Amino acid sequence: MQRNEIMQRIIDLETEMFMSVNAEEAVPANTIPAFKEMRRMTYSVLSDKTVALWLCDLETAKKDGRNVMTEKYALIGDQIPTLRDNPQIERIVDIEEKWMNELAFKYPHAVKRERANAELFRKYALCELQTWSPAAVNSYFEDIKKAMEEGRNLAEERYDNLYQNIGKGRLRDGRFIKIKFSVRFFVYTKNLTFCYNGKQNT
Repeated sequence: MQRNEIMQRIIDLETEMFMSVNAEEAVPANTIPAFKEMRRMTYSVLSDKTVALWLCDLETAKKDGRNVMTEKYALIGDQIPTLRDNPQIERIVDIEEKWMNELAFKYPHAVKRERANAELFRKYALCELQTWSPAAVNSYFEDIKKAMEEGRNLAEERYDNLYQNIGKGRLRDGRFIKIKFSVRFFVYTKNLTFCYNGKQNT
């Protein structure tokens, strides 16, 4: 399977799971295009190995009747215990957070880092990676280390990819779109009803 096919399959599976999250509020249909674009942006800078391993995780989860989106949002809402205690997850998020802070400082008119949303960004990332297998997390960590060795900022590369995908060039071109770190339509944490390991919880 080619990379673009792997990416599309990941986005299709994640969208299916996102739409199936059992929340008090239905997922607004008009948020789906943005959801897909942000997911594509997230994975655009990761290695072929990492995205292939994550696709394997998603397909295994689907086969087992698990919804990784439900698990993630339940973790964010402190409604289920930690799924994985993997020190690599914390290290990945530390670096991703550092990159995001650098990006916001470099392009303050394009990327906003309000304190509350920055804190949610960190929690969101920590919880999301708990749904990944150790093999996928390790591969992601190797991608991060390689980028640091090469002096790259993967957050900036993600936003460059996003801008190019929507026909706005790159961040450095000065054609800014205000992007606020509000993940409201991604996060359904209050009064979330979810199914976990076949048992419904509230």
